[in-house]
Amino acid sequence: METRKVKMIITSPGGTSSKNAEGFRLNIPTVWARDMGISREARDVKISYENKRIIIETDPS
Repeated sequence: METRKVKMIITSPGGTSSKNAEGFRLNIPTVWARDMGISREARDVKISYENKRIIIETDPS
C-alpha cells in the first residue's frame, strides 16, 4: 500500500448555500487515478465512508 499525506481543500460554496456552508475536496496523485482507470472520459467513482476511512473505487456503470 502506498500512502501520501495531503491537505484538504476547504471552499465556500456560492449560490443559495448558507453563509457557514463549506465544501471539502482533495487531489489524488495522477499516477493513482491512471492506475484506477480514471480519465476525462471515465471519471465516475464510488466513495464510501466507514470507521473514519474514505474509500474511493471506480464505478463500472
